[in-house]
Amino acid sequence: MEAIRKLAIDGGPMAKTTPNFPMYPGGFEIGELEKQSVIDVINDKYLFRYYGPPNIESRVKKFEEEFASKIGVNYGLVTNSCTSALIASLIALDVGPWDEVIVPGYAFFASCP
Repeated sequence: MEAIRKLAIDGGPMAKTTPNFPMYPGGFEIGELEKQSVIDVINDKYLFRYYGPPNIESRVKKFEEEFASKIGVNYGLVTNSCTSALIASLIALDVGPWDEVIVPGYAFFASCP
């Protein structure tokens, strides 16, 4: 994948070129590439991060490694939701019971797991 030299705001290519759909746009953005990717995972029978057929590479692990490399860090961790990501980050920072964590006064409830 070629590195983007400029952000779209600075005249570089736009990441999204299709119009937004009203209400719940995520499902409408699923195209043939996304469908084929899901079919490939099902055909590989490697549905989970840590175990699957021994002769097939984990797509999750591959994505984590490629993304970490792209942004210049040693590790990446894919989670199923922002809540899981917040919990993982608290654990990584050794935040535990009775530790004080300051969060915004107005936020999604998952900010305070």
